[in-house]
Amino acid sequence: MLLVLLPFAGSLVYAILYSFGLTGILSHGFTTTHVSSLLQNTEMFFSLSYSFYIAVCSILISFLLAITGVLFFKTAITKSKWSFFPYLLLALPAIVTAFVSLQSLNKTGFLSRVLYQTNIINDLSQFPDMVNDKLGIGIITTHVLMATPFFLIFFSNIYEAENIKALSNVAKTLGASSVKIAEKIVVPILLKKGINTILLYFIFIFGSYEIPLILGQQSPQMISVLIVRKMQRYNLMDIPQGYFLSLVYSVAVILLLAVFLKSKNQAIS
Repeated sequence: MLLVLLPFAGSLVYAILYSFGLTGILSHGFTTTHVSSLLQNTEMFFSLSYSFYIAVCSILISFLLAITGVLFFKTAITKSKWSFFPYLLLALPAIVTAFVSLQSLNKTGFLSRVLYQTNIINDLSQFPDMVNDKLGIGIITTHVLMATPFFLIFFSNIYEAENIKALSNVAKTLGASSVKIAEKIVVPILLKKGINTILLYFIFIFGSYEIPLILGQQSPQMISVLIVRKMQRYNLMDIPQGYFLSLVYSVAVILLLAVFLKSKNQAIS
């Protein structure tokens, strides 16, 4: 606990001191100038909302795809000759996956050229914006490509460990339909056993850097990209704002974990 908490607490204290001008290159004593100027700008709030939107969409799509895969292709995932494929996708670094998406989804990429050659579109400009777009389609797609194989393997292991197949067979002999079995047995068990990992992956996407840096637009930016941009710009006055943004991000993650743990404890009690 000390090895984990002390560095984290020290980082938070340093971020607080830097944000309020109590340390740093241009420190001249306590000031709220940096914090107030950031709070008066909507950029931080748009960035947090945008990051939350990207994380929610990516997790929901990945979860639905993984659950569908476990329900319909359970044997293929774990025992067929293609069972190595999810592990192969997991071996790709995030930055590599982002560049693959960039070369596939932009207007002059592989997908648009295939559609053009097959006469589905008459001009490359007709291809929708999927990279550096406001909806973050490229970012979400890339995160889904990374998260779905992980959840496929994870849920498959839970499926085996909890012996869900036997429970489903019992329900089927009692007259339950396949839809009811999925609704009342499979999905609740997988969700209950995997909720902690789902939350951690949500936090990972919420604070991801490489993928939104390559595939995202200039405004709004995901929170991690905005923090690094503030800290690395030539304007030294932006550095305290970057530290305050990192502090806000840390507090947001802590509050998210606290709400989750509180609701989980209430559910148990």
